[in-house]
Amino acid sequence: MTDLGRRIEEICRQRGLKLKHLCDDAGVPYGTLHQQLARGSRIPFDTVDRLSDALGLPLEHFSSMPSRKRTMEEITGEIVSLLQRAESNQTHEIDTRPTVETIFRRLNEADFRTDRLGDLADRCDLYHPLAPEDRCAHPVSFGMRSLSRHVLGMTSTTEYYKRIAKFDADLRRRSFTSHRDATEQQFNVSSENINEVIEGQKVSGCYLRATARVLDNRKRDRTLIFTQFVFANEKEFNLPSC
Repeated sequence: MTDLGRRIEEICRQRGLKLKHLCDDAGVPYGTLHQQLARGSRIPFDTVDRLSDALGLPLEHFSSMPSRKRTMEEITGEIVSLLQRAESNQTHEIDTRPTVETIFRRLNEADFRTDRLGDLADRCDLYHPLAPEDRCAHPVSFGMRSLSRHVLGMTSTTEYYKRIAKFDADLRRRSFTSHRDATEQQFNVSSENINEVIEGQKVSGCYLRATARVLDNRKRDRTLIFTQFVFANEKEFNLPSC
């Protein structure tokens, strides 16, 4: 059983709920979810979203690990570990400039304003800050040279919602958590593994996601996302030049 499956069962035990009753309340087929839990299969994001709504819980509550703020020393150590892993990995490696270190330095120099980032702004995506009622992040725009656009095919808000709904529920939850953390920390870095099929091609590897609270060119609050691949497998990416 997956961590997400164990979390669902744990919540049911805590609430004194039978899984079938929860499924009925959420409008989720009981037989399908029961098999997914028993087999350790992937649980679609739409299912998790319906369960969270029926339980009155935020999506991040389905995490098996408690959320906490990480120190810069922990973040730096994780980045170093990932880079070392990439150097020893025999898979296709990605030219990763600019890096999360670059974006952190430039954001500080720019007072966390996107209109002062210059060409680097094209490497970043902007989202609306999360509202208390939000169950997913809502994009404003995708940088013309961002990896979300070039690797994940997120060229518009319509494409974003279409593609993100197909992603693994755990990946979706962690992405939501990084947006939530942006409301508490000016800058944060998280690491992710990806293993998805995009446009008929399998994309797997590891990337770093930098999340920051910024002001856009009209001084509106925004959440900035910058993605840096550490290494990737099985697909030759046509990445924008550095």
